[in-house]
Amino acid sequence: PLPDNKQPQTIASFEAVEGVRKAANPAVQAIILVDDINTGFSNVALERKQIQIFLQRNGGELPCPATLAVLTDKGAQVGTTATQDGNALAEDLNQQRIGLHAITRSQGFYGAEDRLQLSIRALQQLAVLEAANPGRKLLIWISPGWPMLTNPDVLLGNKSQLEIFQAIVSLSNALRQAQMTIYSIDPLGANDAGAVRTFYYTGFIKGVKKAS
Repeated sequence: PLPDNKQPQTIASFEAVEGVRKAANPAVQAIILVDDINTGFSNVALERKQIQIFLQRNGGELPCPATLAVLTDKGAQVGTTATQDGNALAEDLNQQRIGLHAITRSQGFYGAEDRLQLSIRALQQLAVLEAANPGRKLLIWISPGWPMLTNPDVLLGNKSQLEIFQAIVSLSNALRQAQMTIYSIDPLGANDAGAVRTFYYTGFIKGVKKAS
């Protein structure tokens, strides 16, 4: 391991170089995740339609191999084979039973907590799954966003701070080892731009170095 601040660190990734040229990287792959649990029932139909339009553009030929994943109350269901056939992925999406929620917003805080935990577990599952595959992965998470159970103005106890910090470190390491980058797309588009949560992220931009 290499030292960082005099502490040994595990090497997350390594690229071989031949002379002055870098060896060719494996092809970039995309994972299109349809987030059903965090999307309101009335918006699911719009979401599916827009995804299908994207997949079937250019005759259904995608710019890079892609896999379809769907997050429901039962967890993340991930396709087994990456393909550049957008028509095939659109047909696969049509076969998915999306929109029937066992966890709803009417359940308040505890329903939101369940949806947040499902979302985090899905991200962990994808990171572990893709760590075994070479090359970069682009995770396109289509969702209005995860439930926010806290904000920068809420004071948490030391135990809660440490738990959140450890979760951030664990997920960050897993994503880096899997060479995975996340892109979040709100299916509501400009219709959701006026929501308060739209700028919530700005309170969390600064790098996290310790639990406090």
